[in-house]
Amino acid sequence: MALALVAVVAGLFRFFDPGRWPVFIDEDGYTWAAFQVMDAPWREALARVRDVLPEKTPWIPVIQGTVATLLAIDPLTSGRLLSAVAGTATTLLTFALGRRLADSTVGLLAATLYALSPVAILHERMALLDGLMCAAVLGAVVVGWAAVDARCTPLAVASALLGALAVQFKVPAVLTAAMPPALFLAASIRDRRRAGLAAVMMSGPVASYVALMASPLGRGLSDQNHHLLDLLGSFWPNVFELGDALATYFPFGLAPLAMLGLVVRGARCDPPSSSRPRSSSGVRRGCC
Repeated sequence: MALALVAVVAGLFRFFDPGRWPVFIDEDGYTWAAFQVMDAPWREALARVRDVLPEKTPWIPVIQGTVATLLAIDPLTSGRLLSAVAGTATTLLTFALGRRLADSTVGLLAATLYALSPVAILHERMALLDGLMCAAVLGAVVVGWAAVDARCTPLAVASALLGALAVQFKVPAVLTAAMPPALFLAASIRDRRRAGLAAVMMSGPVASYVALMASPLGRGLSDQNHHLLDLLGSFWPNVFELGDALATYFPFGLAPLAMLGLVVRGARCDPPSSSRPRSSSGVRRGCC
């Protein structure tokens, strides 16, 4: 019930009157590309998006234009609705990640923070690539963790597909491939089954990236490769920005919620127990 309420709140902030906000400069390019593909054949639509946005993948503007055609709405509105859907899904995935890290209470608090985050709401009310990419990346992480934990091949394949989809939305999402080895190392470095699942999950974003670079889109998209190192190059500036944000907003905004989380966590006396069945030898069984 509480999670449903958080999801409703997240949806209200993201879906309410999507045409009210002024057009952001990046939205202009994506919306114009979407407008170009409306009612166009598939191959012609891809060619038009490449002409308008040569440095971006074409899929979201194509989807944006297709949704606008099907619903008979403005392509700007359709793009913002897609971002709103992605943002609401990310809120639910944030709950799943928090629950896996600790418990349902932590997951609920994390989802609440994301649902009310001004930065997240801003991006997920605009027709941008980031919302759908983030939802796919977070989905790959949550499903991949479940796959490694349960030694489940179908879940690993699902994680690989989500990682591949994220790369198709935005090239720098290829860094999702770094997630499976981390999960494998955290779970058990000597477990060959989990090592194989990690390799399966890595193959999704890597294969998706290679396919994009080898395709006719690769020449324009290669300019995005320098963004792959932005995380390292902008580390210290981001640290300073984070410190400034904490000094400005944390004491009055997040501190009460953080304290509540510490109190709830400290009140738990029993260690978390696994609900997965065990064999007679005490070894956890996987899902497949």
